[in-house]
Amino acid sequence: MNIKRFIADLFYPTRCPCCHEFISYTQDFCEKCKNSFTLYKKHDKIENCDLFLSLYVYDEKIKPAVMLLKDGTGGNSPYAFACMLYRLIKEKELSADLICPVPMFKADEEKRGYNQCNLIAKELSAMTGIEWSKKALLKTKETKSQKELSATERKQNLSDAFYADSEIVKGKSIILLDDVCTTGSTLKSAAEKLKMAGAEYIIALTCCKTEEKQKL
Repeated sequence: MNIKRFIADLFYPTRCPCCHEFISYTQDFCEKCKNSFTLYKKHDKIENCDLFLSLYVYDEKIKPAVMLLKDGTGGNSPYAFACMLYRLIKEKELSADLICPVPMFKADEEKRGYNQCNLIAKELSAMTGIEWSKKALLKTKETKSQKELSATERKQNLSDAFYADSEIVKGKSIILLDDVCTTGSTLKSAAEKLKMAGAEYIIALTCCKTEEKQKL
């Protein structure tokens, strides 16, 4: 039993992150919503990453849960997505030494009040026993939204946007965690810095992947 979630549920009953119906504190999504999601089955490759996996296709069915992560209070979304990622890790028999959530620029995180990837990483770490760190990978400059830019602009936008601490990542197998992957440029850039800092193996793991036909 997750005592903290049990107690929290007594005061703030757990809701499905998509339809907001009441569910058990042990559940991730309600069965109706979960059955409506589209599994992401493509085998994409992202430069600098040794493996890329995503749970679901990003569409209107799962969008409300993602919006809770990005624009709301988080709700049950971090726990729900962490549960599904945990099952994927077990299914694929993945192993890692460290979970590195994709960071936000400090000013952006302060404005929002949290980094949604940190929330998921914390939950996933508790489930898997894999340590997580918000210091291993940092975002060192403010960038524009990647989806609004061309391929050349995306590369320039993310140039030197990340810093990886070699004392933390050197020689380690790392899960690079993000909520939504659109073009793959963010993961590519972050993974490059992790590899330069000595990371041995990088598993890029995301909750959702858009189906845009763009080169990763």
